[in-house]
Amino acid sequence: MYDYIINAHKIYMILEYANGGDLLSYIQKINGPVADKDCRNWMKQICSAVGYLHHRNIIHRDLKLENLLMDSSRNIKLCDFGFSKDLNSLDSDNLSRTYCGSKAYASPEILLGEPYDPKKADIWAIGVIFFIFLTGNMPFKEDKCNQIILNQHKSLKLIWSKNKVATNAKHLIKLIFTFDWTKRPNIEEIINSEWLNLCPETTCTYQYNLRSRIRNRRIEDTKNCY
Repeated sequence: MYDYIINAHKIYMILEYANGGDLLSYIQKINGPVADKDCRNWMKQICSAVGYLHHRNIIHRDLKLENLLMDSSRNIKLCDFGFSKDLNSLDSDNLSRTYCGSKAYASPEILLGEPYDPKKADIWAIGVIFFIFLTGNMPFKEDKCNQIILNQHKSLKLIWSKNKVATNAKHLIKLIFTFDWTKRPNIEEIINSEWLNLCPETTCTYQYNLRSRIRNRRIEDTKNCY
């Protein structure tokens, strides 16, 4: 982030230019799974960014391919913080009662309309992104009604790519897609998972590049609040 502007009730963030576009366009262009090296590196970068936010009690609430941008070095930048929230502003139970984001990436508890841990909802969305990286397809048929999608969440009969997907990658996906959010892993557990640490030369740390200017199926989706 280069700078920010606060105007009335809005905050404008000036980010570095990501000339590679968003990852939705990229996945649609390659029409298949992401290369293994990119998949692991991008997952580490996404988890690092989300880990930074969660460590500071901030939730994104709209993690999806459209909000992941690629720069000229093929690094991923997280954007669109329009639904983000400071957890310190929640009720004393730290549960959210605002159901927002994108249906294709929504966790079961959001579709059920139940109070939920928003950090664990972010984790579910990361799982959807991870599955798309591995297969080039959405894990669930998001064009169906909520109950049908919830049945898919429960049965977890995922259709894997014809390309070989590592066993520990499948295990991580199934762990992330734990229906009961109280048993779903947190971001630290994802970062420390076996699959994500197969290449130790690329590490996940909570880094934030704050510039010195600040002094003080076809994958389509729409944003909704429901």
